[in-house]
Amino acid sequence: MVAQITAASGLSPMAIMKDFWGLSQGPGKLSINDYVKYRLFDKSFYGDADRKAFLGQRANHALMLQVNYRHDWFALLNNKVAFQGYVGGYGLPVIATLGLFAPGFAGAPGVRLLADRAALTAFLLTPDHYPMFGKPVEGVQSLGSLALQSCDTKAGTVTAVNGDVFTADAVAEAIASNFADGFMFQPLHSSPANLAKTIGPRLSTVRVVTLQTSDGPVVHKAVWKIPAAGNVADNYWRTGNLLAALDASDGAIRSASSGIGLGYNAVTQHPDTGADLIGLKVPSWDEVRGRALEGARALSHFALLGWDIGLAEHGPVVVEANEAPDLTLVQVAERTGANTPAIQDLLRRRKTEAAAYEAKVKAEVKAL
Repeated sequence: MVAQITAASGLSPMAIMKDFWGLSQGPGKLSINDYVKYRLFDKSFYGDADRKAFLGQRANHALMLQVNYRHDWFALLNNKVAFQGYVGGYGLPVIATLGLFAPGFAGAPGVRLLADRAALTAFLLTPDHYPMFGKPVEGVQSLGSLALQSCDTKAGTVTAVNGDVFTADAVAEAIASNFADGFMFQPLHSSPANLAKTIGPRLSTVRVVTLQTSDGPVVHKAVWKIPAAGNVADNYWRTGNLLAALDASDGAIRSASSGIGLGYNAVTQHPDTGADLIGLKVPSWDEVRGRALEGARALSHFALLGWDIGLAEHGPVVVEANEAPDLTLVQVAERTGANTPAIQDLLRRRKTEAAAYEAKVKAEVKAL
């Protein structure tokens, strides 16, 4: 790794370690992995940006815990069933649930609650459910997700969108063995027809970071996660996917990239379609912003949230919200540090609010 950094930067190994050590002692608490991830050895990457404003993974996590001090609300966001029920109750559009594998729960009549493997297998072999997307109820970063195109009831098989064929029994066994906390199935949405010509058919999402102010929530940052290279989910960690920095005023792409660190590449065209990306605008941008802001009002206990808004055929839908909005995405996309004056002001304000809340709770407990 040091050899690769030396080749990319022209710095000697000793100069690299000295440079890293200086940054690691700063407010961003940068690790060597953070230093490489953000190419802080490469001025052509960060330009005139203040490198001390980059937040490392540890500082990012600490910031989240401090500004979102109501940790009792975290479980709502970490369970997809609970989250969809909550924001859906406020009228926000969410992706419908086709079925929910919940071992041991009998459910109510008319509810597609799959209580055992037999019910799960039968569900997988029902053609009307396809195409569909499956994901763990308490999963993160699309790990364990499935994108299924069709089933063959006679053969007892299911076909993934990439063409792989599995027996329904094998899929049910894998789900039952690995996701005892539940696994949900939803319709497999795709890009609107006009957008698919540019970025391909897979559903993409916009990560909108909302920040609470004294006047209510505002859009702080926004990036567009764009699937490519045959990936069924748009998470940036999947090799080949793209990440675009957006102008928050109109949703236009300012820059785009693939990969991180030593594998980072700036891109201007979508690798699958060849379409130009710079200047491309997120469709229905005002609706995308509006979904995130309405959600932030419903979840006002959180001062900083990362909303994933899916750009589906029928319009923007709320996919999920993250109490840890992953400012890594923002820093990679914008090639600048996320520890901005707005974030510093928010942190100071929330520390004061957290102290007042703690005192209030202690007083209430003492009065019992």
